[in-house]
Amino acid sequence: MTAPPDSPLRGLHAAATLPATLPPTGDPPATHVLAPGEPFTVPAAGSLVLCGVLDGALAEPDLARGGAVLARRSAPTRAGRRGARLLICTYAGAAGGLPDLAVVSDGVCPDLLARVAADGPPLLRERLLTATLACWFARPHGTEPTWSADPVVGPALAAVDADPARPWTVAALAAEAGVAATDFAARFRTVVGVAPLAHLRQRRMRLAAEYLAEPSATVAAVARRVGYADPFSFSAVFTQERGVSPAEVRGSRV
Repeated sequence: MTAPPDSPLRGLHAAATLPATLPPTGDPPATHVLAPGEPFTVPAAGSLVLCGVLDGALAEPDLARGGAVLARRSAPTRAGRRGARLLICTYAGAAGGLPDLAVVSDGVCPDLLARVAADGPPLLRERLLTATLACWFARPHGTEPTWSADPVVGPALAAVDADPARPWTVAALAAEAGVAATDFAARFRTVVGVAPLAHLRQRRMRLAAEYLAEPSATVAAVARRVGYADPFSFSAVFTQERGVSPAEVRGSRV
């Protein structure tokens, strides 16, 4: 059975293939109301922008309520015959596994778009991105990002996903790939877009956010599960990466 587009089960598949968490930028979500037939340019330049249809529809591209565009470059759109209300979210990254313009025509949860528009904290905006990416990669002719199939990078990514708490070093990751550490580091940055240990840190913090949602989770226990013996160090890194502290995440679940 296919999980709903905004469920953790569906989102984890897409999230695991990303080179980085791609957290939202400090810019709050924005909404734009378009008159019938009005043109609008999705303002993407050096970052990833999600443009979702809250109400109405777009004619170019053809998107109804709940559809979305993921843009890595500025993209022209045009409202349909009844106009449109759009949600714009900007993320701190470029998502190298995507084309410059990815159109997700269905499957994105309209209620999730509406919740982000009404009150879009960073974690909820990131959930929206994960759900949208899941829909993109799950489409009938979808493909996984090419870095997972790279003969050098792929084995290292798989090893990190299998054991994120292990005390990984660049040398240890290179050993998984069977190449020298310097060659591995250069190849990893070229293919993935970030340094190996930066990817490791971001992957750990993404997992930590998921673990913190568990009812019995504590900050100290989650820290150990993602490779941090010291919960204070873990909290500092988590806050830097996610824009919110682990304690605040726990508090929001109570």
